[in-house]
Amino acid sequence: MLATVAACEAPAPPSAPSAGVAVRLPAIPLPKAKSFTVSAEAIDALGCIECDKPGVPDGPRFFYGALPLASVDEQIAGSSDDVSASIGNLFASGYFGGIYLRGNLQGSGAADADLSPFAPLLDQIGAGTTAGIDSIVGELLKISRTGSDADVKNASTLWAAILAAIAGYNRGYLEVALENPPAGALAPTDTFSCASLFDCRSTTLPMAALDQLKPQRKALLNPTSLEWLAASTVATQIATTTNSAGRDVWTNLLADADFTPDGYATIIDLSIGFLEVTQAALFANLAGAVGGNTDLARRGLVATASMVAWAGSYFLGLASPLKNSVQPTLTCE
Repeated sequence: MLATVAACEAPAPPSAPSAGVAVRLPAIPLPKAKSFTVSAEAIDALGCIECDKPGVPDGPRFFYGALPLASVDEQIAGSSDDVSASIGNLFASGYFGGIYLRGNLQGSGAADADLSPFAPLLDQIGAGTTAGIDSIVGELLKISRTGSDADVKNASTLWAAILAAIAGYNRGYLEVALENPPAGALAPTDTFSCASLFDCRSTTLPMAALDQLKPQRKALLNPTSLEWLAASTVATQIATTTNSAGRDVWTNLLADADFTPDGYATIIDLSIGFLEVTQAALFANLAGAVGGNTDLARRGLVATASMVAWAGSYFLGLASPLKNSVQPTLTCE
């Protein structure tokens, strides 16, 4: 059954499709989580914003790029009305993104777990089931909500190191992917750029949180204290080491891959979005680990929980019993 919500109006009953529908979200055949909720209404609210943009809406780019980025933007800003639902947005994005990519990349080898931009995060957290994802998300949310400042600093310090590793890996993965588009596809090199190791941006998938976190990014890239110099040195060493691993993944994949242009474009959007979210979560975690801003770090732990849900559900989508054609849709009036 589709969960259906009328475009930019009061939510319609789940079983009542109507004209001008903004979002239709297929049911996810998995146990419900305790720490987050997949809500068609929450996704619809962001779908309405997408529909207000000029041009024809790009459904895959919305569900697998704009939706997760906008949800984390709200979390970092502290403006999310329902954190459990905003995390659920990323879970839904990852789940159906896994199905979408499975269909577009079938037979290329790209659907293997260790070839994903999410692979290093899953290696770190070991969350391959809904229950495993739920447990880690729940623990991160518990610390963000009720943990002491010391608890928050300890957690943000640990996750900052993990996020630096993920950023380096995904940056390397993305670099080679952009350098080698398949026949019939164009790499978005005119809309995506990296000013430095931890400062990558997309004009087609912008992230407001990266502007909000400019002080932390600046402190990491140009340290003005011994504490930030130590953090910058460690983060740079970690990311530089994992960068080569990410480059190796895509290089090996190119040996026998046969990507469709649509599949390639979506995995590029997915990787760019994941890199931007990783950067935002890294900066927010460092705000607590180094800068002493535990309020911002608490929001950074929520963003980290969202990344865990996004990455974990991607693999659940790859293994989904649903057909490749089962996808959410965005329709604008």
